[in-house]
Amino acid sequence: MQFLDSPDEAEQYSQDALARMKRLGIPPHPNNHMLWYCYCADSVPELKRTLDILQSNQQEFTAELNDELYDRFFGQKRITAAVHSSSLRVEGLLQQILAELGAVGADTARYGDTLQDFQDTVVPTIGTSDLQRMVANILLESQRMAEHNQALELHLNRSVGEMETLRRDLVNTRKEAMTDALTGIGNRKFFDAKLREAVAESMETGEATSLLLVDIDHFKSFNDRYGHQAGDQVLAIVARTLTDSVKGQDTVARYGGEEFGIVLPRTELDGATMLAGQICAAMAGRHIRRRNVAEDFEAVTVSIGVAEYRLGEPLTVLIDRSDAALYRAKDDGRNRAIAETALEKTRSAKRARSKPGAGDH
Repeated sequence: MQFLDSPDEAEQYSQDALARMKRLGIPPHPNNHMLWYCYCADSVPELKRTLDILQSNQQEFTAELNDELYDRFFGQKRITAAVHSSSLRVEGLLQQILAELGAVGADTARYGDTLQDFQDTVVPTIGTSDLQRMVANILLESQRMAEHNQALELHLNRSVGEMETLRRDLVNTRKEAMTDALTGIGNRKFFDAKLREAVAESMETGEATSLLLVDIDHFKSFNDRYGHQAGDQVLAIVARTLTDSVKGQDTVARYGGEEFGIVLPRTELDGATMLAGQICAAMAGRHIRRRNVAEDFEAVTVSIGVAEYRLGEPLTVLIDRSDAALYRAKDDGRNRAIAETALEKTRSAKRARSKPGAGDH
């Protein structure tokens, strides 16, 4: 990142950054200083909005949160975006060069036509062999120039085509790397990326993001009874059911094994919990027929844990809360959705029972 601040401005921004970090209890490491220097200089608007939201929510700036912020605004993602932007610029320049060469070719052709007209009309009138020879040479050289430009244009056209093929191949390769081969939905890497994007948006806008962790009930027993091919069929059907249940910017991915993750941007906990209940009902109501056999499987159900992102918390904490709610759903009998608030209520009840005199009537 290039800084254009004057020495006096840079010194003031640096002092302001150090003072703010001290008030917030943030160690003045180089990466942290970079964040807060840019905040004080207001040189990265998205960074300033995010840090303002975190401060307004009195968020504790832990080492983990500081690392996530730095990686987001100045880490690999920004470098990747810069490389992509540069690639687009190079391709744009090549297109411009191609257009210019096309114009040169057209001008050369017109030049040849003009000289040909001159030879056809003026030269016979003059009757001078030297002049004829001179014009013929000019026409020959002009023809060579036109042929050279045409060959160059064809070569550049071929190069641009190859670049487009390469771009498509890169897009397809990236898509394959982010797709689960069995179910056709996003894989764990895709899930992680989408969750980071949704959380980043929440930190910028203050809007909610919720997470569902979905697990197929008794999946190991199902595999043991019907075989792994049947298990693969069920995984694909669950993936399709989840995908059909969401919309818009929602993301469904295979989290691992028989577990799936659903990222719900701009969705509060109540809405996410309602959706989770609908998914449970939709899955339990499906009749799944065994391939090549006129027989239905036993009912396949799912359990779901629901949690809402709390601004500034590490993603691992959000996932842990959703996972804890998922295990609670399984402990409570499976085929149900449990929100993280149910865990809070249970802990509160336990604390109340543990107080001296509690339960004495």
